[in-house]
This record gives sequence, structure tokens and C-alpha cells, in this order.
Amino acid sequence: MTNPCPHRRLRRSFSWSAAVLVALAVGLISGCDGGDRGQGVSTSDNPNAEAEFVFANRGKVSTLDPNQMSWMQDIRIAQTLFEGIYSLDPVTLDTIYGAAEEVTHDDTFTQWTIRLKENAKWSNGDPLIVDDFIFSWRRMMEQPGYYSYLVNDYIKGAGAYAEAYRSDPRSADFGTVGVRKVDDKTLEVSLDHPTPFFPDLLAFPAYYPLHAASMEPYKRVDEETGRVRYESSFASAGNLVSNGAYRLARWDQNTGQTLVMNEHYWDSQSVKSRTVRALDSDDFNLAFARYREGLIDWISEVPGLNAYEMRRAGREDIHVFPAYGTYFWTFNTSPTFNDGSSNPLSDVLVRRALSAAVDKQEIVDTISRNDEMPTDVFVPKNGEYFPGYPHPTGTQYDVEEAKRLLAEAGYPNGEGFPRLALTYDTDNPVHGMVAQNLARQWRQKLGVEFDLRGMEHLQFRSVYKPSMVDGKLKAGDFAISRGSWYGDYLDVTTFLDMFMPLSLNNTAVWVNQEYARLCNEARDTADPQKRLELLAQAEQVFLDEAAILPLFHYTNRFVHRPDVTGIPRSPRNMIVVKHVQTPRSTGPGVEQPSEGTAEPQETASAE
Repeated sequence: MTNPCPHRRLRRSFSWSAAVLVALAVGLISGCDGGDRGQGVSTSDNPNAEAEFVFANRGKVSTLDPNQMSWMQDIRIAQTLFEGIYSLDPVTLDTIYGAAEEVTHDDTFTQWTIRLKENAKWSNGDPLIVDDFIFSWRRMMEQPGYYSYLVNDYIKGAGAYAEAYRSDPRSADFGTVGVRKVDDKTLEVSLDHPTPFFPDLLAFPAYYPLHAASMEPYKRVDEETGRVRYESSFASAGNLVSNGAYRLARWDQNTGQTLVMNEHYWDSQSVKSRTVRALDSDDFNLAFARYREGLIDWISEVPGLNAYEMRRAGREDIHVFPAYGTYFWTFNTSPTFNDGSSNPLSDVLVRRALSAAVDKQEIVDTISRNDEMPTDVFVPKNGEYFPGYPHPTGTQYDVEEAKRLLAEAGYPNGEGFPRLALTYDTDNPVHGMVAQNLARQWRQKLGVEFDLRGMEHLQFRSVYKPSMVDGKLKAGDFAISRGSWYGDYLDVTTFLDMFMPLSLNNTAVWVNQEYARLCNEARDTADPQKRLELLAQAEQVFLDEAAILPLFHYTNRFVHRPDVTGIPRSPRNMIVVKHVQTPRSTGPGVEQPSEGTAEPQETASAE
């Protein structure tokens, strides 16, 4: 899944040096704690003056359609606008009831009965009903999105229906799918496999409801095939009807989103900030300057170099803690590139050679520098996320072995190896610095040359993502590309499902039937420990094939004011916005301190 007020940048190669970045960072970061609160600034100079909570999001939001989102910044906004059957606890981020009044299941965790809250409503006042969930889930099957596999691979019959619909929409029978409406507020769901973590899935955007009536004007039907799709403009300001704590009041495509408390939300009495301003941010130095001026309350992601300098400067408002995610670089494993030329990276020997030649500790020590854990695996092991999971072993740093593998692949000392490019987005300077480091290590140790290909984040997305063509994945336009993944729910499959054969998050376009078999066998296994062992075997296959180059497990890096509460120190890199409070908050959920009491203290869990 894994980037205030962005400047549009021309496509270019990244060439900043660490020294220049340090100078910029020191200039902004040293000094006093952050200035005033922006009191008295006119709205013409400060468009955020009236917002009670202002934060800098990670990069530009591209979509608020739950069906089409994958990146963290999009998901962060969606979680304020929509609410699933389950929601997240504001401190622990464990699942709690959201739109549901009650959820029960059988002993096998395959039969679930969901009862919705009677007072759950949409932002236009319409009641939230079972049909809204069925409509949304069906759309995930019919109009493939990045996370369609979370629906297709779990709900009984969903995958088969999705395939039948792709082949012939008019003959596909939705009645074969394991969802049944009992009444307007009661839904029965049958799953293909035992899924004790189903509540975590139900709290994720792929399972959010959608308001069908308001989307009808954006419905398009292909007259020839009968295939239905919805234009993305339904999810814009003035059009989007949502069921979460906030509604979308404004979306300035070059700056960000304004969110206003949803007066029809069933739990509006818990909302602490009536208005929220989310700034699309790909320039940390600009965001931090505004933070110091009192115009921003929370910066959701601080680049590693800046966080390092802030910690060196002794700032107490920088919070660094382990994250539930992995930073890696993706190898395009397709036999040919999109231009038809042969792809040497399709050879596992080449991928393993490149992996074995990288000193990851050097990257952590000299570039990221924020207590990240160097890693040779994909599933994070920098915390006790999955007790009992036997983490496998990936490719180890061994230059001589790397040279041997490359020679075996037909490129002794790098001879004859084509000059490829390292593709990355320039919103975070760390990506360019890592690319420079990788290129240098591979040149010095293996004799192979790489160009640097940096680009603005939205362009990077379009280059990086795969597409589905005739039921098969087609790779994006890159050779080796920057990648990252934060877990979406607390189960190993939130990482491993990413590389299933039909996942649109499978950016490597790596297809391995043994991997798929092991993952599917794990789904059918009721014994918890046996299931973890099967998943570990699957990860071992993945690591042996070296479809990605894991570098380190992330740390989260937040900056927020001491008088802002409700920002948890959670590895999952999420917050529940309705519980965030600033001195400007006036929502019905604000607790007013009695006379003589101290300022409210941070309510989140300790770092």
C-alpha cells in the first residue's frame, strides 16, 4: 500500500545529494517547537484556517472509489468517509463493530450472520441497508479493482462468479454467490474457507458499502457485452454519498480534501472535530514549514532523512516506532518488456544474483537511518504480529554467490547484460537515494549498469501498476521499481495474497502454481499452526524465486503537536480521524476540561 500542497514536477531523474537534503532539513527542523496556531490568518492566505483538524496526507489522493484504491493516502481518506460492518478501535486499531449491531458465526468460521444498526444512515439521510453491501461486493466481482481478490477469494462462489461475468456478463448467475439478504438489516454470508480474521476484512475498504441510487447516473452498460461499470466521478465532491463519520465537502485536485461531520452518522456524538482538512503532500519541507507556522496539526509520514535530523535536533514531536510494512524493490518477471524486448529479469538466477549483491545494512545505516530492520523476507518480523509463524529465510548478502549466479545466467562479470532502469517516485527523496545506492552496488560488485528513472507520484502509479488483459496480468512499464506494502489486516495473508496469480497488486506479475497451491491449502486448513506453516512454505517459494528485493521493515514516522490527541502509535500506520482532537475541535464528542485541570494528555498507546 505504499507517499502539503504538492508542486507538479516534470519527469526527471533524481539527483539530490544527501548533503543538500541535510542542509534543507536542518534549516527547517532546528529551532523552536512550531510557532503559533495560525490565529488571525485570513482564509485567503490560509485555506485551512477554519478546519478543526488539518493534516498532511502522504502524496496526492487519486481516487475515493473503494473499488479502485490501493495506496495509503487514498485509503486514509476513505476510512473517514465510509464505515464497514466493522470499524477500528481508536487506540489499538483492533476491530470493533462499525455499522453492525451484532455479528455471529459458526464454529468453522465459514457461516456469518450480520445484523446492521437500525440507526445507521447515509450522509443524505437514507437508511443503510443490506443491499448497499451486496451491491458494493458484487461490483468488486464485476468491475475488478486492486482488492477484488479479498472478495473473490473468500466469499463462497465469488471467484467463480467473477470469472463467469468476465467471460459472459449476461449469463453469469449472481445467485450462486454466498450472500443472502434475510431482511433490510440482516445479511448471511457463506465463505469458502475458515476465516477467523473475516472481521478485519469487513473493516477494510474492499468491503465498504456503496449507495447505489446516487451512483446510477454514472452507470455505463456496454451494449455489446452487457458489462456494467461506473465512472469514477460518482466519488467526487457534490456526488459522493458516504456512510462514515464525515462527508466529502470539497476536493481541490491540487491541494486536498475538506471533510465535514456527517450529521446523519449513527455515532456522530463521538466525533471530536467537525471539520477536517487533508492536504495532498509530496513536499515534506513545505508541509513542515506550514506545521511550524501552526497551519498543520499532524504530518502522516516524515521522510527518513528528515526524521533522522529531527531526532538529532532533540525535537519531542517526532515519533518513530516499528511499522507493519516492508520496503522493497520489484522485479518485472515477464518474459518480455512492453516494448517487446527480452527481459533478463525473467530469469530467477538474475534476480537472485542482484538480490545477493545488495548490502541492506548499508542502506539502513546511511539512507533511511530510523531504526528500520534490514530484512531478507516479505512478511514483517520486526514485531510479534503473528505468534507461531515460522519465518523463512530469503536471499543472503553474498557477493561471490551473486557473481556465480550472474555468470550461470550467462552474464559473467556483467558482460552482455542490458542497461535497464530503476523506476521510482520522487515524492520521497529516500527512493532516489536508494536507487542511486542500488545502482552503485550492482555496478561495483557485478559490473552491470542501471539508469535512474524518477517521476512524479501519479505518473509512477500508472507506470508501476499491472493491468488485466484477457484474464491474465500484464506488467507495468518498468524493469525494477520501488515498492512497499503495509498490512491491511492482522493476518499473514494480507502480505502473501498480494502475489496471487490474479491479484492486481501483484506488480511483479509473478505467477507460481506451487505458491498458489500452498496459499489455497492454507485457506482450507482449520488447524491454526498448520495453516501458518503452509503460509511460511508459500513465502519460502516466493523468496526463493526472488520476485522482489526486500530491503527493510518500515518504521512509522509521525509529527504532531503535543496538544493533538488521538494519534495512536500503532504499527498499522492508521488513525481513526473522528477521535482526533485539537484545541480548535468543537465536535459533540469533545470533552471540555473542568476549570483548573491540565491539558488533555495523549490518549494513544505508548511508543
